[in-house]
Amino acid sequence: MNDAPTPDPFLKIYSKMSATEPPAEPAKAAPPAPGPSATSRFEQIYKRTMDVEPKADARPPAAPPAEAPKPKDSTPPGAPQAKETTRPTADRFQQIYGKTMDVQATEGTALEVKVPEGLHVDEKAMGEFKTIAREMKLDAPRAQRFMDLHARSIKAMQDAGDAAEAQWVAATKNDQEIGGESLDDSLRVARGLAKEFGTAALTKALSISGMGNHPEVIRLLARAGRALHAARSRR
Repeated sequence: MNDAPTPDPFLKIYSKMSATEPPAEPAKAAPPAPGPSATSRFEQIYKRTMDVEPKADARPPAAPPAEAPKPKDSTPPGAPQAKETTRPTADRFQQIYGKTMDVQATEGTALEVKVPEGLHVDEKAMGEFKTIAREMKLDAPRAQRFMDLHARSIKAMQDAGDAAEAQWVAATKNDQEIGGESLDDSLRVARGLAKEFGTAALTKALSISGMGNHPEVIRLLARAGRALHAARSRR
């Protein structure tokens, strides 16, 4: 009988496990090289995109302003081209006006103006008129037009005065106090009072203005003349 101890199988397994070397750990990847920081990366991008500064005394010349695009010509081919018109300046207008309309009478040039019939103009007034006409650079035909206009204005005033005087005469004849059967006596008394107490200048003024035919003027003179005659009769 063999007295040798029986080997423990667990020891064998343990010894085998102990003798077996542990498996090698997998190699770790090398850590990445440290890259630029966020601030450094921003500076690189900023310098490339925005911070491009021109060097001193090397500024590029300013670009000329871009011309506005000209409108396209919509005129069909073969059609007549419209002429360009420009508005004349003041000097140009004076040149055109002077050649076409401003035919003036110069100093020493006779300015013949005919006085219209029925208009009386003395020599002094005519001389003043011609002087003004020359200052206004009027030739004879234009000066004549002003003279004719003046004559028409004077005639219109005379016609208006004649019409008013005719109305006064009619009113005097039809007045119940100084007109009708009393008209001749009223005119005699009025004339006598104006002659006795007035002057020749008053008589002339009443005649030229036509106021000698106004019914109220005749009434005033006639009443005053009759009152004076009555007062003298009572003495």
